[in-house]
Amino acid sequence: MQEHEGEYLDALRRLPNKIQHVLNLEPQLKLWADRIAQKEHVLFLGRGIHYPIALEGSLKLKEISYIHAEAYPAGELKHGPLALVDERMPVIAVAPNDNLLEKLKSNLQEVKARGGVLYVIADNDSHFKAEEGIHVIRMPDHEGILSPIMHVVPLQLLAYHVACQRGTDVDKPRNLAKNGRVISLGGSLDAFLLEIDGGSSEIRTREHGINRKNSQKNRFKFSDC
Repeated sequence: MQEHEGEYLDALRRLPNKIQHVLNLEPQLKLWADRIAQKEHVLFLGRGIHYPIALEGSLKLKEISYIHAEAYPAGELKHGPLALVDERMPVIAVAPNDNLLEKLKSNLQEVKARGGVLYVIADNDSHFKAEEGIHVIRMPDHEGILSPIMHVVPLQLLAYHVACQRGTDVDKPRNLAKNGRVISLGGSLDAFLLEIDGGSSEIRTREHGINRKNSQKNRFKFSDC
């Protein structure tokens, strides 16, 4: 790790300019949002360290646009998700130019062969070509371990614009916990208050490392995490 320290620092110094480049792609993302806003199901794909980025894109889309969205590791496509793919389900792929790119391209060919419409967020040096059924947004060149930071930005912007197209409240998603705060009750007892959309709430108490839930009538209940 130490031998790469200078390389990582240089990449971090380049990151603000590259994020700005990504933000400048917003007009293209709005065009994607116009199409995706008309759908009810979306599949996200990613591989390696970019699979969690696909998960984040899926989460943001479902929580603010209310479109059913799922994310899978692209390598598991044939273990179930491929059965759902047709022209009515957009497939959004995170496609960095890393050592898994060729495998990802093979997965995306499986989607295209079944009539799926692909939306590919690709590094500039990934050599993806836009054609019928394949929409491509080109990111800056690959930045190695920092690549997930860049790729999460367009997915969040896309979710935002899809939600705006559908007329949902992006600042107040329905049914979701929005705030959490710790209240000291004195001594070793604290309470963690979760404030829920619509005014309902739940209080969890903590004493000597033990979490307890105090639910009141008409209060939303959470499972322990």
